Amino acid sequence: MHHVNPKATLAEAYESIKTYFDYDAFYFNDWTSTTLNGVRRENPDKTLEEAVELLVEKLDLCQRALAPHFNGRASLNTAIVSACSKSPEMRETIMEVGPSTSFETLVTGLRRRAAFLQWEAVDRQESRSRPQRVVGKCFICRKKNCRSCNHSEEDRREARELLDRHQHIPDKAFRAFLIDYENSPIISR
Repeated sequence: MHHVNPKATLAEAYESIKTYFDYDAFYFNDWTSTTLNGVRRENPDKTLEEAVELLVEKLDLCQRALAPHFNGRASLNTAIVSACSKSPEMRETIMEVGPSTSFETLVTGLRRRAAFLQWEAVDRQESRSRPQRVVGKCFICRKKNCRSCNHSEEDRREARELLDRHQHIPDKAFRAFLIDYENSPIISR
């Protein structure tokens, strides 16, 4: 502790240590160089949503440590927009809400976007793990490589009535079900 006078009082030692480690240039450097991508690199175990929270907290802390002319939500908004502008995931949100919006609206937009991207990534992973039914079969005769459009109108009507006895499905939903079941976009009405 070469920067502290050995004969200093506790208050003087505290002030000396604070001056040595806690200076405006340090916080200003953090204030201007912090990015969402950097926060994500530093915290690879965090989700995008958690990284957005860490970014906002870090910039808020830096702002409080900086000189008074950095105070105010407008300065914090500008720093957050700057930190997120190089992140392709957040660029769209930044453009939508804009830098002149309120702090709450900006942060809420970023949180919402991060949550959506997280949900989308999980949904993609789950859909890849589900087995895909490749070969469809006819709804009427249950044979592969046959489709209900190959059967007579009477056969189709009877099959639909049989289904309706157990559960009523609107026409639009039934057509969607048939496309999926037969794995075929060709459906006659």
